[in-house]
Amino acid sequence: MSRSSTIRIVTLGLVIFTMLLTACQPAATPTAAPTMAPAAAATDTQAPAEPTAMPTEPPAPTEAAPTEAPAATETTVPEATATVPAAVCDPLPNQPTVNAGDLGSADNPIVITFVPSGDTGRITTAGTAIAECLSQMTGLTFEIEVCSSYAASMGAMGANKAHVGFLNTFSILLAQQKYGIVPVIANLRKYNTN
Repeated sequence: MSRSSTIRIVTLGLVIFTMLLTACQPAATPTAAPTMAPAAAATDTQAPAEPTAMPTEPPAPTEAAPTEAPAATETTVPEATATVPAAVCDPLPNQPTVNAGDLGSADNPIVITFVPSGDTGRITTAGTAIAECLSQMTGLTFEIEVCSSYAASMGAMGANKAHVGFLNTFSILLAQQKYGIVPVIANLRKYNTN
């Protein structure tokens, strides 16, 4: 593989990675206006200077008017609507030209593998949209493959049946050791535990 082909693949990997990050970012959640608790009556919090005498008799019970609990009111929380920005698939300047049989041509597409880390239907739909957008941007032909496991994705890349894959850390280490696959981009996720 020539140096220019390697650079194209690395650049393509960066484009794919950027698109995936954009497509997979969490949906915006509406922020509720802060609510304030009713102001409590001010109370004196200082201890008395002198000890007070304890009463010897309990106070006489007093008749209090019955109180009713306030009626419960239903509050609705607005549903978070996923607003995914529209993909910008404008053709890139200086698109590569590929000959028949070259990687990226119609008869030798660039294959992107995904693993079933979620709903396979959603992964397939999103992956197909990414492949179509990349084709429009680069003029190259892309296909996706949703593999049955990380091992199947690694095997496809090791056998040159797939050219780009998304693997977890352990799978990347195995792929490097077993097939000589070189990771180009790493994604560090920040999880929120709230």
